[in-house]
Amino acid sequence: GYQLVALGSDGTAKWPVPFGTGGTITSAPTVGRDGNVYVVSNDGYLNAVGPDGALRWSAFGIDARNPPTVGLDGSIFVAGGPTMADQNGLTALNPDGTVRWAAAYGGGGLSPTRFLTPVIGPDGTVFSVDISPYRPVHRIVAVNPDDGSEIGERQIAGASSAGNSDLVLAILPNGTVVCLTSDQRILGSTSDLAGTVFDYSIAPFGVGTPMAIGSNGVI
Repeated sequence: GYQLVALGSDGTAKWPVPFGTGGTITSAPTVGRDGNVYVVSNDGYLNAVGPDGALRWSAFGIDARNPPTVGLDGSIFVAGGPTMADQNGLTALNPDGTVRWAAAYGGGGLSPTRFLTPVIGPDGTVFSVDISPYRPVHRIVAVNPDDGSEIGERQIAGASSAGNSDLVLAILPNGTVVCLTSDQRILGSTSDLAGTVFDYSIAPFGVGTPMAIGSNGVI
């Protein structure tokens, strides 16, 4: 099987027994404010593991290939689902593991398409990137965290030759939505996705360049 291991700052194991999953762990784990660790695996499960390494709950039917995102209220948002056969959406779960909503957006009617790791704005709005190698454009989408309804979108450049999975989405402290796009740009959009705050070329570094944001908003 596959195992999730927790290590202390001194490198020693914190859990007496590593947490085992039934499938391949498909992304890095995410740690919530309560210390719970959330990890997805390719057998369709999202597992919530407590700080002691014990399973808190499992949710089945999540086809997530990216790390989950945890909101300030403990809600969990994953790119993937709402069923294992459908990557064209996002799924939101309550802190107890029950599904709040599962929404398929379908990539504007074009398939296949999938979503990247969601990020959360200061007001709770959920943002993700809807990508498809068969489309000349991708979309940044804004989603209502309460019901999953799409409340905004912005088209960005797509690329069949670039590593679409390397697109990066982040939120600045002031709510600006920042995307590292397939055409080698860092695009800053207003929180409603209707306006441009900045548009900066990073060529020739290209897609896949890591992007980090400091607490002061410096990219």
